Amino acid sequence: DRDPAFIRIVRNILIVALVATSALLIPVSGLIPGTTTNSLAVPVLVATVILEIIALILASQGKLGMAKFVVPPSLIIAITMIAINANGIHDISVLAYPTILVVGTLLLGKKSAYTTSIFTLAGIVIVAIADITGVTQSDMAAKTDIGDVIISGILLILTSQVLQLLISRLNESISKAQENESSQRQANQELLVLQEALENRVAERTSQLEQ
Repeated sequence: DRDPAFIRIVRNILIVALVATSALLIPVSGLIPGTTTNSLAVPVLVATVILEIIALILASQGKLGMAKFVVPPSLIIAITMIAINANGIHDISVLAYPTILVVGTLLLGKKSAYTTSIFTLAGIVIVAIADITGVTQSDMAAKTDIGDVIISGILLILTSQVLQLLISRLNESISKAQENESSQRQANQELLVLQEALENRVAERTSQLEQ
């Protein structure tokens, strides 16, 4: 967490998330002609924007806890609320779930497998339950069945596992690079010792010849 490069990545992720969440507020608020106001999603998105701003300020100070453990769940809640008050599991907003998985994996690494992944899967299940029980008032939501839940869950789990494999591969590459760097540093040190020894021998030999 103290790596400057990682802190920069977290800040960039938060900036992108902040811009995306703010952009979602425009259609959800009904500001675009032809769109309707999602009364439940608007306050949730506003709260998410506030949390992202706070997390960004803290991240700029090197404090990443909020960015890692608060922002991904808040994004999941926001997308879930939008979907429930729109077209349910068939709403275009659910496409954000895989994106949140990517964000969670970048922020948490392997920990995202039992944090962000579980929360995302729970979000999909909640949206599906709202569809099946009639909470979501939409013709598209009325078509939701258990098969949609299973397919969506499998796709999210596969996405999560692929991301975990990528993280593992990157960690292995970093470990090998660090090992090679260590070996190279040791080899350079040995060469310096050898060079110093040769210089000393040359100096001794030169001194003997001068005598």
